[in-house]
Amino acid sequence: MTAAVIPSGLWLPEGPKLRLPRFDPWRIFRPLKLDGQFSPRQTLHLVDVDPGVHSRGKRSTFSLTYPSSSSSALDTGATTHTFSGVDIGAVPTLAADQRIIAVAFRGTGGNPVSVTVGGISATKVVPAAGGGNSGIWTAVVNTGTTATVEIVFSGSGNCAMSAFRMINPGGVYSTVDPAANHASGVLDLSTNTIAGGGFIAACGTTNSGTTTWSGATEAYEVDASTTDYFISAYTATASTESPRSVIATNTDTTPDAFSGLAVAWAGGA
Repeated sequence: MTAAVIPSGLWLPEGPKLRLPRFDPWRIFRPLKLDGQFSPRQTLHLVDVDPGVHSRGKRSTFSLTYPSSSSSALDTGATTHTFSGVDIGAVPTLAADQRIIAVAFRGTGGNPVSVTVGGISATKVVPAAGGGNSGIWTAVVNTGTTATVEIVFSGSGNCAMSAFRMINPGGVYSTVDPAANHASGVLDLSTNTIAGGGFIAACGTTNSGTTTWSGATEAYEVDASTTDYFISAYTATASTESPRSVIATNTDTTPDAFSGLAVAWAGGA
């Protein structure tokens, strides 16, 4: 097939060109044209925005609280200790907040096997290894203001516990794991703390006197068995100290076993 030859000088019309309207960003600020007339004024309507949209990426500063006396309880004569209606404090106020419930406890029957808060499995913080009848475990629980706390031991006995509410902790800063003093009625739980963090202690004693604290505030004290006391304490705004002095002193005139453990948390953002 022979190709067509176009004579030189022959003019061919060009095809149609695609023309896009010029974008004028200032048009949105100009009066609108209605039926051939310019409207003298147009009202700009602002749409309400859900406040949560602005807060989803924000987080509250760290806080540690002992919600109420309903945050502690004693259960007797069991292997599985079930504490119902435990006050775990208010739910987080911002969507990005994380509420950590720290459960401090002491039992008289074997070693702790598991802890749940509102059906959520908790993680052991102290003691880091081995057994021991006291402990501090934590769980992330972002719903509800009360919860059932269940503590399972390897043997039957009594158990006392306290629940603490933390918002946005930055992680474990230091631990006392564990401390024991059998020579006197004084228990030293001093540990390194950081400004804006917090501190929780769990201890037990067979001393029958009154226990007082320096460097922390007592949350709960109860005779978990016959002259076998559980005591919990905390401080909500620990300063930076290396170490922070935290001392529990019992007034028993014939001092006996006094042991405990503690955790210091860094504050989050």
